[in-house]
Amino acid sequence: MLVLAASAPLFEQGCTPKPAAPESCSAAPRTLEPLVVDWRAGDLARFQELAKQGVVVVHADGCSLRPLPQCRAVGTYGYIGVAPSNDTTALDDDLRDFAPGASERIAALGRQGTMRLQRTIIGQWVATQKTTSPIQLQGDCAMATHVVHRVWVGAYDFASGQRSLAMRGTASACVAEPDAKAPPGGCDAWMKVELAPLAARPSPGDACDASMQGCVDSSRALLCASGKLSLVPCQGADGCRVGATGAVCDDTVATPGQPCAPAGKETYACTKDGADALVCRDGSFGTWRHCRGPKRCSLAKGSVDCDTSVGAVGDPCEGSAGVACSANRSMLLRCDGGKLVKSSACRGPGGCALDQATFEVSCDRTRERVGDPCDQPDGVACSDDGRAQLACRGGIYAEQRACPKGCSIADGKLRCGS
Repeated sequence: MLVLAASAPLFEQGCTPKPAAPESCSAAPRTLEPLVVDWRAGDLARFQELAKQGVVVVHADGCSLRPLPQCRAVGTYGYIGVAPSNDTTALDDDLRDFAPGASERIAALGRQGTMRLQRTIIGQWVATQKTTSPIQLQGDCAMATHVVHRVWVGAYDFASGQRSLAMRGTASACVAEPDAKAPPGGCDAWMKVELAPLAARPSPGDACDASMQGCVDSSRALLCASGKLSLVPCQGADGCRVGATGAVCDDTVATPGQPCAPAGKETYACTKDGADALVCRDGSFGTWRHCRGPKRCSLAKGSVDCDTSVGAVGDPCEGSAGVACSANRSMLLRCDGGKLVKSSACRGPGGCALDQATFEVSCDRTRERVGDPCDQPDGVACSDDGRAQLACRGGIYAEQRACPKGCSIADGKLRCGS
């Protein structure tokens, strides 16, 4: 449990945070920009460790401020540096500028009269996510109320009377560095944090941008498509998950007509039975290819592989070089105008076959029928009954001569017995 108060340790292993609810607690924290200069060094160090993993999620009310280590949020922190600025502030007796529990923590430090904070500010850590809603959280997040949106850093001396209660860094170390990705060493102490309340839970149809996307649950996402949030199933093995860079919906398994939201490019999926490959266009999945080959539609390293070595007349295809075998292996099909059409009958004993090593389709054309289409002028073949020699003329096979003693082809040579 992480409680910034003297009554409990900051991180107690195996303990689920519970909100303090005495009658004196207000529903909301007294300030959304609490000072943290009175926190123990170990507390701050552990809090900073959480911030390295991503945006810190907390439960905050009028009595306590509890980071939730098991709750993850979209976003990370980026550093914004400024020219060093110095100020000294006298702090009110009601401690309204501090996080809850300050009176106990400051008493333990040994307060002696009026308190003052002398500080040098060098920059801020700011969350990349402008707002965070419940669908952008994942993990044990039932107690989440706010996220830490901003942290002011630099060096400070927190004093009371003639005594320094807490000192972190030195003003001399606070030297501005153009385009710095982090504050300079010795000037990186946390002084104040800014809490941002969780935004309202969005609904399908709400106007959106990509920063609003998230997971409704482990198998559904709200994704931004054409300026509106759309409820999208995430049927792939990884479901829907929230990471520092945003919500990730595994929609590599889908159904035709299912809504989708491509990230600026066409995305692909397999149907659950592996029979078809789908493509996401205009906000929904549609059939891209029928995967009739033995390997069907499969997923490998996040990409879709569709076995189109077996096809049917009318199947969608792409490219004039595309070929496939019919399901009964008797016909070679070719791609013409985006659809498979009949190319040649494969009546020889080898039929239409796929080489499993090279994935090349071959067609045994050693036997044909009169009227079968052909694409090799003056090409010859035996009739399927073996009684005649055929020749390719005008795009179809015609009988060239009879072979009473049989027609056969061996080693690429046709023999006609007369």
